[in-house]
Parts: sequence; structure tokens; C-alpha cells
Amino acid sequence: MDWVRNSMMAVGLCGTLGLAACGGGGGGGGDSGGNEEPQSVSLTGVAVKGPLAQADVAVYQLDVTAADLKGSLITSGNTADTSFINNLTILSSLAGQKLLVEFTTSDSTTDINTGTTPLITTLSTVIDADTIIAGGSVYASPLTTLAIKLARLQADSLAPYSGNNDGTITTAEYSSALDLAVQQVLSTFGFGWQTDADLLNTPPLVTSDSSTDEELRQVLLCRQAIEGVAVVVNDIATSLLAGEVTAEQVFDAIAEDLTDGVIDGNSSTGAIALFSSVTSADLQAVVEEDVSDKLIPGTSTTVGDVENLLVAETDTTLVLQSTTSLSEGTVSSTPTTASAVSDVDSDGIADTDDAFPQDSTEWLDSDGDGVGDNSDAFPNDASETTDTDGDGLGDNSDPYPNSSDGDGDGVNDPLDNCPTIANADQADTDSDGTGDACETLAEAVWDDTNWDQSSWQ
Repeated sequence: MDWVRNSMMAVGLCGTLGLAACGGGGGGGGDSGGNEEPQSVSLTGVAVKGPLAQADVAVYQLDVTAADLKGSLITSGNTADTSFINNLTILSSLAGQKLLVEFTTSDSTTDINTGTTPLITTLSTVIDADTIIAGGSVYASPLTTLAIKLARLQADSLAPYSGNNDGTITTAEYSSALDLAVQQVLSTFGFGWQTDADLLNTPPLVTSDSSTDEELRQVLLCRQAIEGVAVVVNDIATSLLAGEVTAEQVFDAIAEDLTDGVIDGNSSTGAIALFSSVTSADLQAVVEEDVSDKLIPGTSTTVGDVENLLVAETDTTLVLQSTTSLSEGTVSSTPTTASAVSDVDSDGIADTDDAFPQDSTEWLDSDGDGVGDNSDAFPNDASETTDTDGDGLGDNSDPYPNSSDGDGDGVNDPLDNCPTIANADQADTDSDGTGDACETLAEAVWDDTNWDQSSWQ
């Protein structure tokens, strides 16, 4: 049964049995002691390169310590002929957990646009169970797959990532890494999609939720990037590497290559064997080729005409949402080229050389205090960052950080030999740099600065 009909039946069932029976509720009628039975929640979504019909679907608890990120298997099923997940549920008791959802091809799996075996056989994504419980859907693609692989490779590493390099990946490290990995994937293979786009939660095809032109535009940009990277990976495999490797092998190598922020045949740990026969320049030339007029593998549609593909496939997906804005050109996009160098904040500084890769206003931190030079009042002094009163004395050492002359004696704090007690005459009898007003009489006359032990033998 197709996804649309399933949705309509679910609506009718909820109307008959009540909201709680369909995984909803939340507001009333629950046991205040927290003993409510977990509810079954429908898992909806799709994997796209293009949309996969009759693909296997498996949902795992996310295990960031596992190389494949797979923890315990929660449930499994498949996608329907429409490409949407077919009759799969999870329990609401998974709230608060992160899940890995993996789509894999079988002998009966087809790309609904080509009718053939998909170019990439395994597509994955990471999603919060809370998102599913709240009604969100799962969207896996080559881009989400690339991001979660890159995050796993980089989660424990230092700048521009925020790991501590201790050999162990924590959930917090992976979550932070996934955020940056998504942006690095979009920076390199976004083909014009902004790096702050919600890659993990944007539908890569028209759904019943694509009701506004802006929502359709995000769908278009997402799909354009997916088809663009598919063309690049296929060209590397078939042309640059002469068909001696598969597109999927190239795709895995690209994830490794991105660990140093530059696609050049080298990873953060050394040369990549798959690319050993080609030069960095040749590899980057294919990565940065213009894909606008290139055919999406297996179709007669170019990457520049993804709009037409999105409209045509609704005949198979059975999504009834209007696609007029796409077909008439109200919503359209021309892909830019990919980039071999990741620059998330587009400040012209590669992420690997940028102390603040997600902040376009900063890129240097000369004193290593965590505050960028452009906003650090003392860029070469790690103990100071601000000078509120503008007197040249950092707030941390200024006794009156909000006043340039805290004691009101007419001498600004940085020049005042006794900034906490008014002493306009700046008297310093023993010439030790501290005004008499801030010393006892004995200290003002004799102290370590002018005491000569030999004079008192």
C-alpha cells in the first residue's frame, strides 16, 4: 500500500480510536506518575538517489563508538513501490535517543526514475527519535551519508572540530562533529545550497509537506545537490579512474578525503589508495566541473533541470501536492560548481586554516584565548580580551573597568601609579612605580626596590 493511502488510513484510524492510540496525546489523560505505556509511532520517510523503491530499511540505536555507528537493531522493514517507508513503527519510549536509519538495496530495489539498480547501494542518516515522535520524517541521501561518515571520522579530532583527540568518541563530540560535517559537505557539494541549510531534515523530493514556494525551493536545492554529487562521483569512477572502481567506492573515498578539509587525494592521515593513480589537480578538476548540462546517471534529465525530475516522479510517489511552481519556473535554480576546499563560513579562509570556521567575521586567534583577533582588544595577550572603558588597560587587570580614571584624580588608570586612591601629585618617594598613597610610610621610603643591604653592615 502506498504512503499516501497509508497516511489517509492513519488519519481515519486516529479519528476512530482517539489520538493516544496513534502515538499522539501528550496533553491530558496520562498517569501523572509517568507509567504510561509506550505508544507506537509511524516511521515515515524516503531514501533518494533517486527515490529507492523496495529498499531494505533498518533502524538502529546510534552507537558513536562503533565504526559503522550501529548499535542495537530497533526495527526493520522496506520501502514501497512509491519509495516511501512502508508500515514501520518505533516506540515512543525511544524519546531522547539518536537513531541511525540505513537504507540498503536488494535484488528487487530500483531507482524509480531509472528503473535500474541505484548508483549508491547504501544510504544512511542520523535522526533524533524526538523528531519522529513529533511527526517528522527520515530523509537519507548521498549527502546525509557523507556527513555522518565524515562526522564519525572527525568527531574526536581537534580544530576545526571540537574533539579532544583522546581516542574515544563521546555522544557530545559526535553531535558537535555532525553539525560541522553537514556544513562542510554543503560547503563542498552543496552546488549553491547554503551551508546553514537543514540537510538532515529537508525532503529531497516533493512531499505532502511541500506546500509553499520556499519549501519547494529547499526541496529543489537539496535534490540538485544530490544529483550534482552523483554526477561528480560517477565521473570520477568512470572517466578519471577508467571504470576500474565503483561509484560507491569513490563515494567512500571522498568521505575520507574530506577529513583534511580539501579534496585532493589525501586525508588527514595520509594518501588515499583509491586516488593514488591520479593527480590532485585532475581530481579537483572533476570535482569542480560544471554539472548543469550533465545528465543525471540513468536519465535523460540534466542536473540543471532537476525541477522536471521532481515534477515527473510524483506520478510514481503518488504525492498530490501541487508542483506548478516548479513546472512553470516560479521556483527554479541553476547549480553552481562544487568546491574542492571546504570553507563553511565563506570568508575565503579554508576551514583547516580558520580558527573560527563557522564565523565569517573571525579567522585568527593569535593568543589562543578563544576570542578572535578582530574582536579581541588584546589579541596578543591571552589574559585579556576586553577594555570596556577604552583606557588601554584590560578589564581583568583594571580596578575600575568601567571608568578610565576610577579614583578621579585626573590620571587615567593605566598611567596612575595608585589607581585606587586619588593622588594627583603621583608622588613616589622610593621610585618603585607604586605611588606613596598606595604604600605605608615605611614602604614608601624603604622597600625591596631601594634597600641596599651593604649600607647597613
